[in-house]
Amino acid sequence: MATISVGSFVPIPGQTVYLSDKASTRFGGRLIRLLITGESKPSADEARRGHTAASADWLAISGYELGPHGERLRHHRDLVVFAPAIVIGGDPGVRQTR
Repeated sequence: MATISVGSFVPIPGQTVYLSDKASTRFGGRLIRLLITGESKPSADEARRGHTAASADWLAISGYELGPHGERLRHHRDLVVFAPAIVIGGDPGVRQTR
């Protein structure tokens, strides 16, 4: 059975996440599926405030945008997203501590 988790998680490499315009206005109302390829980090602003990925509201994530058949369309590096709006399919990864 598939598991869907919404927000308050730090994605880990190998996970597939779904991002909408709630995660970043950059997506202009479309939902994208992203295969995480690197460790999630706090955004630059959050890091300056001393936050870790587990305590940040904004994360910098990297991964491949996936097409409708799972094909890799383009790589996004350090894409800044609102952590509570990330939707994760499968194992939820690391829960944020708040």
